[in-house]
Amino acid sequence: MQRPRSLEGAMELKQYDGKRIQITATDGLKYEGIGDYCSADYCEHEYGRAEEGIKLVNYLFYRGYIWSVRDLEVQPGPYDGFTAPFGRIEEENLREGLGFVEDQLTCEEDVHVLRMLRCLADRLQRRQIIPDRDKIPAVLRESLSFIKDPAVRQEAQALLENWT
Repeated sequence: MQRPRSLEGAMELKQYDGKRIQITATDGLKYEGIGDYCSADYCEHEYGRAEEGIKLVNYLFYRGYIWSVRDLEVQPGPYDGFTAPFGRIEEENLREGLGFVEDQLTCEEDVHVLRMLRCLADRLQRRQIIPDRDKIPAVLRESLSFIKDPAVRQEAQALLENWT
């Protein structure tokens, strides 16, 4: 079976705005998050490309890069509606460095913060390399002022206390 080059033209990306979704990119990689629809006009103005897309945390997926979109609110996963406690976006943000981690830890959606906290906690527990490890506590302290959900806030505080 040959994969299509991009999402079917009839698919309305706007329907996924504000929803928990899983995007499968044309290269087969899967990404999860709360969708933020971006019109072609918005993308042209902000990014210089007149193609609509969906933003997940700090990653923008243009229509031409999307193979499929799965609505996780219709088929929710076991981790706050997602299929895993954290995913590719969190791993890639961590690999990209402190600025990307900070973007996710201070975003408006507490569930995205929670997924990054879980990624950091997993790396810490398994004693894996964490880029900019010595700078993460300052970012965690800053993120506490943005977190609205008490459970997510508690998880951030616990991670901060256990940071060594």
